[in-house]
Amino acid sequence: MKIRNTSILLMILVFAFLLMPFTASAVVDWTKDDANNPVLERGSSPAWDDEEIERPCVIKDGSTFKMWYTGFDGTTRAVGYADSSNETGWSKYGSNPVFQPGASGKWDDEHVGLSWVILDGSTYKMWYTGTDDPNGEANAQIGYATSSDGTTWSRPDPNNPVLPKGGANDWDGEMVLSPTVIKDGSTYKMWYVGWNDSQGAEGIGYAWSDDGVSWTKYNNPDTTSNPYANSDPVITPGQEGAWHRDELFTPCVIKEDSIYRMWFGGEDTKWYERIGYAYSIDGIHWRQYDGNPIIMEGGSGDFDENDAADPMVLKDGNTYKMWYQGEKGVDITSFGYATSQAYQGSHLEINQMSVMTSNNPTEMEIFLAVIPEGPSPLDINELKVEGPSDFSYLNLARV
Repeated sequence: MKIRNTSILLMILVFAFLLMPFTASAVVDWTKDDANNPVLERGSSPAWDDEEIERPCVIKDGSTFKMWYTGFDGTTRAVGYADSSNETGWSKYGSNPVFQPGASGKWDDEHVGLSWVILDGSTYKMWYTGTDDPNGEANAQIGYATSSDGTTWSRPDPNNPVLPKGGANDWDGEMVLSPTVIKDGSTYKMWYVGWNDSQGAEGIGYAWSDDGVSWTKYNNPDTTSNPYANSDPVITPGQEGAWHRDELFTPCVIKEDSIYRMWFGGEDTKWYERIGYAYSIDGIHWRQYDGNPIIMEGGSGDFDENDAADPMVLKDGNTYKMWYQGEKGVDITSFGYATSQAYQGSHLEINQMSVMTSNNPTEMEIFLAVIPEGPSPLDINELKVEGPSDFSYLNLARV
């Protein structure tokens, strides 16, 4: 059949209402391990972590789970190490902390922490937050260290951060902190928290690097005036009344197939810290889950009765595993554990699909409606359609 010499237009409607909100996706539907929580607590006085513990970072190395975390003794923040064979029973390293502030006069000589570790080949690589401010409230920047065993660390360049804060008028000109890093092919990709109170700006930024040392911050060419003239955040605090209206904290990013998944902390104007979820197909443009936050504070008397923050997520087999910081009382922090079962199919399964066509004098329109059997809409980011040379793609919509 000869088709008129104009484009073929396609509209795809993904009918997601059958799956949501009645059945939440694995990436947002979590069960706290109440039987074992908290799974890691502060040390006893006068330990290096007897005042507070923050931001767990976990990798699975063979059959061993390895964690690096920030500890605070009331004076100094440093990085400690613990390991586990079963996700919930953790043993702290006997010679903690394994990473301490730099030498006197260096940019990170007062506090280090809020670190992220990956195992790249046979080398452990850490990106961490450091500052020369004794109060730990200003001038935070991101440094880099390496290790052959995860406990003995060295700084390739002790004199400089690898991701410095921006200029005085930039959105991240006051501090950059809490990096999360993945190696995507041969490129290192980092998401980090930045802010500048003098400019009324805050958000989660993005940067990339070929070697993990020299980083380029994302800069939207459409924003040319301060505080976004030199770089831009990719996620910003919510509108008035939102769960993350006041501040953003500690992103955690994994890449699953072609989807970037982010869990991140947010604080509302009443100072409640909670955990939300977003996803992206390019690491820059993020769609936040409408049902955020996905992890909230616990009930009265729970280890996380005040706050839930600092998410760390990895996918182990068909299970998403999260470690996070909970707070009880006044700055009594410990780590909790939660799980969620991932969709186990390898590809999208179709429950129902229908096709309709419409002809007019200049073109043929094809309408395709799909009801998915497998993942929820949070797991479907893109449907690709191929056609003849005069084919054009009109729209992708979700209902």
